[in-house]
Amino acid sequence: AAAAAAVLIPSSPEANMTSVALSRFDEVDVAALAKDDLEVSTITLYQRELALHRGAQVAVTSEYICYAIKGGMIRIINRLDASRALLRGLEKVSDMAFAPSAPEGDDLEEEEEDVVLAAVGSEGGLRVWSLESSDGSLEPAELLKQDVGTPTARADVCDRVAWRPGSAEAQGSARLLATVLGDGENMILWAVRLGVVGQEPAFTLLNVNAAPGTDAAARSIAFTPEGGALVVALASQVSVFDIRTVTAGAILAGTAAAPAAVSVLSLSGADVPLESVTPLAPGVLLVGSQGNRRLSLWEQAGDGGHYAPASRLDIKVTATDGSADGCLMPIHLATCSVPPMVGSQAGESAAPPLILACDWRAGCLVTIRVRCPEPSPGGPLARFACARAFSAAGPVLSLEAAVEVNEEGAAADGSGGQGGTAPEVSVFVVQTNAVQRLAFRDAQLVDESKDEEAAGAVAPPAPVHLPGAAGGPGSGQVGLGNGQVEPPASTPSPFLHAALKRLASGGVAAAPAAEAPEHSPGRGTSSPSPPTVAPATGLGSVASSAGGSALAQTLGDLGSLSEAHFGTLMSALQQLLDAHRRTEASHAAAMERMRQQILAEVGAAEERQQERSKEHLAHLEQRLLAKGTSAVDAG
Repeated sequence: AAAAAAVLIPSSPEANMTSVALSRFDEVDVAALAKDDLEVSTITLYQRELALHRGAQVAVTSEYICYAIKGGMIRIINRLDASRALLRGLEKVSDMAFAPSAPEGDDLEEEEEDVVLAAVGSEGGLRVWSLESSDGSLEPAELLKQDVGTPTARADVCDRVAWRPGSAEAQGSARLLATVLGDGENMILWAVRLGVVGQEPAFTLLNVNAAPGTDAAARSIAFTPEGGALVVALASQVSVFDIRTVTAGAILAGTAAAPAAVSVLSLSGADVPLESVTPLAPGVLLVGSQGNRRLSLWEQAGDGGHYAPASRLDIKVTATDGSADGCLMPIHLATCSVPPMVGSQAGESAAPPLILACDWRAGCLVTIRVRCPEPSPGGPLARFACARAFSAAGPVLSLEAAVEVNEEGAAADGSGGQGGTAPEVSVFVVQTNAVQRLAFRDAQLVDESKDEEAAGAVAPPAPVHLPGAAGGPGSGQVGLGNGQVEPPASTPSPFLHAALKRLASGGVAAAPAAEAPEHSPGRGTSSPSPPTVAPATGLGSVASSAGGSALAQTLGDLGSLSEAHFGTLMSALQQLLDAHRRTEASHAAAMERMRQQILAEVGAAEERQQERSKEHLAHLEQRLLAKGTSAVDAG
């Protein structure tokens, strides 16, 4: 009966939708927010200890729901016929994820795709299963089993798993899977062949290139929605890798080249340590720090590689006993796409994401709406728009969000939102005594954001600089803090397309030094041919120049400066490459000398052992002869 409760998705009643408008740089006290009610449906009753889980302990599709249980096992339930199965093979489940289905409107042939689940364990294990239901029976098959052998012992790092979006057919009957294992030190891209049970692992390693002296453990990984880039969060660094040329087929063939970071965002101060990173829209990253209690939107600011702060939200949480320790509690994050807000502009993204932040110990759920306008010259930047709070009635150990189709047919594409009906959002949560589905309706709220000038109490972040880069601290130059390399000459992905368009103009806006109005110039203009590299100097003059002639003159100066810096950069890169090759040759020679020395020592040890054995045998022979002689004499 508990399993059957997951099959029905009843239509929840309209609630008092109490939302709070947000300014571009704001703070929210969760305890002070009015709490709306949630509709609760129990999927199963199961007792768990109260403990923090940074990775996903529950995953959901339209057909299946799975959740981690004791002993490293995963329970799978078919939501349509309530059939069950139990997956084994891990010591303790750290993270899990279903492979995404093909996007709507895919031109590929309509055929049923395999349902594939991947999970990683804290002992350094990876398991991939395919799921198939037939005649009320659920039969999982293990596609891939691999044990890296390096356990994760750090409390602030969690093993992670993420699938590349897109259909399996588009990836050549194989899927690309990214994992982080072994205290965040092993980043691996796997090629998983569908329908092949017990397959041999095929993979390529990924180097995050952490800045010297910083924590190199990867804490979060995420693919961009179209799958053209992989975003990795370290303790104080976010790296964006262009993986358009890295395919599952290339990994299987052994021809995949290690991708390079096209952008590196270095953070410090109150913006670290990082907890998570999520691509929300083309050129927009959601970065969570301090246990996801600080959420920041970073947007590509006009040059295709550099990011600048666009919006920030600090979430204040309090322990259930009112102690100050509540401010140190991590917050679970989840995102899902919902219909656009009422009052959205014509150029705004069709499906801005809904962010769900949950204080795991108190169980308070906060939903945050985000505006992600399409890139346009002088247009507004991405920003947090409004927040709404719910009471989850108990600790939440893990959560997964999705927009569901209810009994009355209200759909996630907004068709159910007409006539005053808001889409229904389902949040599947693992609590200490049950696995439950929490449901609420997300109203298409009119953006009633606070006046920017009146809400300037919280200062925007200062410009961030890449260590050792031009424009860094002490250089006297404006810098947005990101390294950049020229992307491949292939067709850009949708996620990178907007940035490459802005790269064409060469116009870059300086990072804000004080609170600015929403419609302040923050984006570049567009032109047909992108240059290769954006300069790190002279950026402030572009934002401050007035009039067409002044802007044209500034852009001309910027173009010539780009050529000079490009030559300098290429020379420096060549020197680094030569030094790297020399270092590799030196290391190879040292390794060969060490190998020869070890072989010589092993050979010498074997010879000594043989000599000792011969001496021992001779001694035994003499004793035996002596005993034989004595026996003869006695006879």
